[in-house]
Amino acid sequence: MALTLMFASQVLAQAPIEGWDKAKFGMSPGDIENAFGEEMSGGYSKDEAYFFTSLPLRFFKGFMSAASFCFVENKLFEIRVLFVRDVKVVRGKRRFWLALTETESFLEEKYGTPVEEEKLGERKILKWVDTKGNGLSLMIYFEHDIENHWFEVAYFHKELTEKWEAEFAEKNSVEEMEIESF
Repeated sequence: MALTLMFASQVLAQAPIEGWDKAKFGMSPGDIENAFGEEMSGGYSKDEAYFFTSLPLRFFKGFMSAASFCFVENKLFEIRVLFVRDVKVVRGKRRFWLALTETESFLEEKYGTPVEEEKLGERKILKWVDTKGNGLSLMIYFEHDIENHWFEVAYFHKELTEKWEAEFAEKNSVEEMEIESF
């Protein structure tokens, strides 16, 4: 009820946020491997959340790009797609701004006006949230030197993210208690 009231004055995403590309929230690591096949590279971390990354995204030439998939209890809860300008490409500046503009336009066409827009230092963040509380953000990092500009699109599943945060907080409190007793 409180969540409903909180978002009542804000515009919610006009389409459900269910994941990115072939990756849908709730999928297992095996489902992701099957969906992306030979595109997958890397391994799993040994944390309570597993991460693995796909090969560079082919449709953004001139970028070093990667997608990270995060799991809790073998269920996909977060996807991060990072785009960094490749300094070796002469037309990198133009491509960076073009890709950023196209990405922002695509997200606004699909999900509507962002629920929230904020600026944190050198970062600009646009956020969308759907009726279930699932969301995505477009974070743009500007630095004085164009060589260090990048942007990231992050998708998250509300309930699974809350579960992961609770487990992470519990694990950290146990570790803190162990350190204090040492």
